[in-house]
Amino acid sequence: LIIHSSNYSDGIDGLLSSIVITSLLSLCLIQYFLYGSFDLEIMVLAIPLVIFLFFNFSMRFFPKMFLGDGGSNLLGYYLACTVIYSAYFSTLNLDPLIAMWSLAYLVYEFLSTNLIRILDHKKVFQPGNDHIHYFFLKRLGNVFKVNLAIISINLFFIMIGFIFWIFSPILSAIMFPISFVCYFYFRRRLV
Repeated sequence: LIIHSSNYSDGIDGLLSSIVITSLLSLCLIQYFLYGSFDLEIMVLAIPLVIFLFFNFSMRFFPKMFLGDGGSNLLGYYLACTVIYSAYFSTLNLDPLIAMWSLAYLVYEFLSTNLIRILDHKKVFQPGNDHIHYFFLKRLGNVFKVNLAIISINLFFIMIGFIFWIFSPILSAIMFPISFVCYFYFRRRLV
């Protein structure tokens, strides 16, 4: 699911890399908040991804570079493995109910896109411009603004999940599908 959702989110420059960076940073920040330390292993990919963004956005004298399907699949695989690692194998284990929130945006967008395609009697496996980042690109007209909007949505879900988890892990688990329903409703209305 995460590999495919990563491929869905690789539609505009820097988006998938930005989502992966914010998800990795959030895992480290949550570990630091809970344990006063964090796993450096989680951040192994964040620094090269930040450097890649300079190439992907073709800033200054950097030549243009793309992830492609192989890159987006690799990032999806790495992100999924990192979340599993942080929840089960890390010395600073996170509750899986916290870790899943770092993937909320990717999961919600993937499921929403496919559900909308099914409801609209469109082919699920055909490429399309019905992803939310294309809608934001039409409205905002700037790739950097779209990246900031999507990063904000991603961080919002991560913060909401962590706050609910602080109150009650069960509440966090209940809020995950409820948040999806809200995301789906607003996404359907928005697009």
